[in-house]
Amino acid sequence: MDTLEKAVACKRYIAADHFTAADLFVSSFPNFGMMFNVIEKRPAFKNYVRPHVERPACRKVMKQSGMGG
Repeated sequence: MDTLEKAVACKRYIAADHFTAADLFVSSFPNFGMMFNVIEKRPAFKNYVRPHVERPACRKVMKQSGMGG
């Protein structure tokens, strides 16, 4: 978890200067882990995940799956 934290600390995107499939993939792990309390809610994880889960496409999928408002 420390390695992931270092990788996402102070970054909006993991692999480029814009959103990529890597962000979709990487952000899903801390997002679900924090959602189900199986990983610690570290500030770096919350800051990295937040803009990705606020994307319209993510909100739509979460709503359709019953996991979001």
